[in-house]
Amino acid sequence: MKLLLRLLLSLFIIAVADLSSGCSRQEAAGGIRETEPAVLTASPAPAVPAVPSPSPGAQSLAAVPAESSPQSASYLHYSLNSNEGWRMEVAGLGMFSADNALFKTDDGGVTWRRLADSASGSLPSEAVSEMLFTSSSRGWMTVNTPRGGYSGLFRSDNGGESWSLVKLEDTPESLYSVEMPVFFPETHYGILQPKDIAEEDTIFWLTDDDGDNWEAISSKPSGTWKELKWTVHSERGNSSWEIEIGGTKQVYDGGNSFPSS
Repeated sequence: MKLLLRLLLSLFIIAVADLSSGCSRQEAAGGIRETEPAVLTASPAPAVPAVPSPSPGAQSLAAVPAESSPQSASYLHYSLNSNEGWRMEVAGLGMFSADNALFKTDDGGVTWRRLADSASGSLPSEAVSEMLFTSSSRGWMTVNTPRGGYSGLFRSDNGGESWSLVKLEDTPESLYSVEMPVFFPETHYGILQPKDIAEEDTIFWLTDDDGDNWEAISSKPSGTWKELKWTVHSERGNSSWEIEIGGTKQVYDGGNSFPSS
């Protein structure tokens, strides 16, 4: 009996030793082999870029449609003095059409405010070619247009917030556009020349009230209109005008005027 108890105790000790050693028994082809228990280590998950949550009212990039770009864009600037100035943005959409936007500064260009644009109808939809302001309220601009009998000259009386087409009397159908008007200093006189016109319809316009009214004049080498006298000098295809108003002579070369020497 004692021998049997010792045998059972020996078997029990061996079994406990096997369990405490952490060994496991695994069947394999051809027999049983002992293996160390597998130690599982967690592999780090691949980093995923953080996607910021959109702020209230913001759209995701995918939800914003791409805007069509204009074919071309140009800018016109005019400064009346060191503080007051205007900037015209001309974004071309075709040969003669454009999206125009006018901005004004009163602090020398530090800040700008939008005055008018083509989208609202406060500016024409033709491409603006020139711009001029003779005072804080009176402005002039010309546009490119292919229409016959259309001056393409616009005027503003409120500093550029709205514009109206200038209708010239005796406008021939062969007229397609005019130059920017030139106003002679210290007078109320001004001259307006055609840009594109048939030779047989040679004509120009004069004003003595700062452009409120324009009178058509048949183009001649010399002449007199009210207090204004003119003489045209032509040389090698270039023309210059000698203008005399109240005894003061000025030379006008088609785009500028300056005192005659």
